[in-house]
Amino acid sequence: MNGKSNETYRLDAKDRLINVLLYAVTLALLGAMALQLHNPPVLDEVGTMANTAFLAGYDWTECVSSMGNHYYKLGMPLLYYPAFMLISDPFVLYRVCIFINTVLISFVPVFAYTIVRKHMLPTSKIATGTVLTDRVIPALLALAVGLLPSVDLHSLYAKSDPMLIFLAWPISLCILEGLDAVRNDDKKRSYIYSILAGFLSVYAYFSHTRGIVVIIALVMTNACMHLFTRRKPFAWIPYIASTGAFMVLERIVSGFIKRNVLIYGTKHGTLDSAGLGELKNLASRSGILSMVKLLIGWLYNVFAASYGMIIIGLFVTIYLIFKTFAYKKAYGSREAIPYKETAFAAFSFLNFCGSFAMGALFFFRPVHQFFLTADSGRADRVVFGRYTVCTVGPVVLIALFCLIYRSDLLGLKTKIVSVCCYIIIFLLFVFYVSPWIDGHSANSRYFISLCTFMKYPYEGGTSAVIENMCAALRYAGELAFGIFAAVLFLSSKVADKGSELYAKIRNPLMLGIVAVYSVIIILVNFTDARLARDTFLYSRVSKTAAVLNDIAEKTDIEEKYPFVLIIDANLNIKHHQAASIAYNFGTYKTRVADMDNMFIVAKKDRFLSRYCDDDYYLFDSFDYKKANKDIVYVKGDELAAELEAAGYSLTKYTGKLTSGKH
Repeated sequence: MNGKSNETYRLDAKDRLINVLLYAVTLALLGAMALQLHNPPVLDEVGTMANTAFLAGYDWTECVSSMGNHYYKLGMPLLYYPAFMLISDPFVLYRVCIFINTVLISFVPVFAYTIVRKHMLPTSKIATGTVLTDRVIPALLALAVGLLPSVDLHSLYAKSDPMLIFLAWPISLCILEGLDAVRNDDKKRSYIYSILAGFLSVYAYFSHTRGIVVIIALVMTNACMHLFTRRKPFAWIPYIASTGAFMVLERIVSGFIKRNVLIYGTKHGTLDSAGLGELKNLASRSGILSMVKLLIGWLYNVFAASYGMIIIGLFVTIYLIFKTFAYKKAYGSREAIPYKETAFAAFSFLNFCGSFAMGALFFFRPVHQFFLTADSGRADRVVFGRYTVCTVGPVVLIALFCLIYRSDLLGLKTKIVSVCCYIIIFLLFVFYVSPWIDGHSANSRYFISLCTFMKYPYEGGTSAVIENMCAALRYAGELAFGIFAAVLFLSSKVADKGSELYAKIRNPLMLGIVAVYSVIIILVNFTDARLARDTFLYSRVSKTAAVLNDIAEKTDIEEKYPFVLIIDANLNIKHHQAASIAYNFGTYKTRVADMDNMFIVAKKDRFLSRYCDDDYYLFDSFDYKKANKDIVYVKGDELAAELEAAGYSLTKYTGKLTSGKH
């Protein structure tokens, strides 16, 4: 990251081999975890998959309405579409969808290595450096960035986050390649990267409303580079034309999805439904205090989840931006200005800060309400990590690169200030914020990389009151600080004093510590939080799904009678819908309740105590006596008759479970 790095290096066969190995290692780890999963635990996942289901010919409109009419965009659902068309087993389908996420995320270390090797390493080192300096360390650096637990664990959900995580990297590469094209006066390549950047940024918005931050960050980066350095990554005319054209297309497609999937209207998931009018409460004393607690909680999450590297990265990006834009004369000549590094730093900084700010404003209303009425609400929103995880990678890359190659940007004072920032946020969280969230229910998946020490009330009970939640979050922060301190020490000149061998291995050792620790955190929290929750949900829905899916596979009855009513289990409707994709699940709040013939899924105890009308039928193949969770049965003489004609044995329910398996 210096003036000389404006020159271009071409990746050779060894670099390409390293990229293949980086991709293979990352995919092997993440893919192995993805292929163990069965059922989505999150409403957002089913809402996202509902769009793909619609494209594949299924109708989940009642389920979408029952879950609150949340609007989810089409960026990720398009990638899931081939899987929906080829796979009929819902549990295999879900695994494949998550595996598709890992296919995307595994490109992160590939992009990271390419950016470091081709654009960030000083030209002198590339020309005369050793294999250790030029290939091994960049590869380990890329792997450390690609294995950030918060990034990888969040990618194991069928949501739009993996797309936002992924897109930050090719967009960054477009910025760097675009500057190369401008320097070489290659208008054709410049136009290509301008159009591609416009498409990728709009695709981020096409994937999630938060993607608007990517568009704004990219426009601001191009404008600032043009204004302050007279060298911009993208040509304005093709960039604006492509961005505008793709935005129009996005608008058309979004309207189509809203009309066909959200038939009851859109209540959540758009800028219009964000409740930004509540921001007027920010001027009140309670509003200010709520926002302060939220900011502390979110900063604590991202500090601990990145081992403090985000602090280093932000300091470096601010320094580069400020020096280039405000004091560019300090470089002596225009050619000495680090155009690439400044543009990459500016986009990474704006993308991270924009996502952080947008998320904080979006969650202000529920967090403010949580602190006003401390007896209700979800505590995880105070320590939320999902919105920052999509943008943290490039900033961490900048931090690790500077710790190894550009120590001149990180003096002792900067490191001390970074450590102080971590300690201050840690203390504020532990003593000021923690008491407010202690004893409250939380969805731990939203700070999943910090769940290493949590003791759940039952196996898979990750969405509940976790007694040691605050203590576990504190332990995770302390351990992350230990990694932070080790990295800062190994990157310092003090660590060079000693043997020559140690001086050579300290950087690989530093990156190795980060990578190995990350893998441990990923595996522990995947097993205890992600996989345990999946196993719990699978045990709940698998038996009812087996009955419904068997009917859908062997007959076409589900086409005539597609509706399934969920009784007193609104929170579980998402799990059942994803487990029986050929049906349309609804509740009493939807038109499903008015059907005379339909399938019903209910908790066993609720069914036994309430339902004994003449037109209820039980499946003789379903073991109702041993069922300790949800059961499935039939309402309606016509549906029962068709099932019996298809070979299914049913018994009319009389109010008692007395005969056969009943």
